[in-house]
Amino acid sequence: MRTKEILIRLRGKVDILLSDAHPPRGDLMEKALRYLDTFWPQLFAYLKDGSYSIDNSIAERFIRPLAGERMNSLFFGSDKMAEVSAVYHTVISTCRMQGKSVLDFLKRFFQEIVSGRRDYDHLLSLMLSENN
Repeated sequence: MRTKEILIRLRGKVDILLSDAHPPRGDLMEKALRYLDTFWPQLFAYLKDGSYSIDNSIAERFIRPLAGERMNSLFFGSDKMAEVSAVYHTVISTCRMQGKSVLDFLKRFFQEIVSGRRDYDHLLSLMLSENN
């Protein structure tokens, strides 16, 4: 497995750079090395379990449209409206990631609410786990 070999070589270089015998580095390099050292187990975890991926490009693709929203969030007027926006975008992105129709999800969600259902967290997870 080529990736494993690369990670092992990278770990060796990180260990050398972090050793006391290595000459001083700049603050940014020091910060990057400490970050990599701290999160090394998570970086290496994907090799132990085939369901993990080494990158998060899928998540990044789904949140890319929200990048502009960060700037707009300065103008929501209140913390409550910023929270409402975050929940809205979380639901939309989750539906898309799971291949669910956002419109169908919202229709069903509001039908359940109108019929008296109030266990929102359970309702959201139940509806997202159902097959369309």
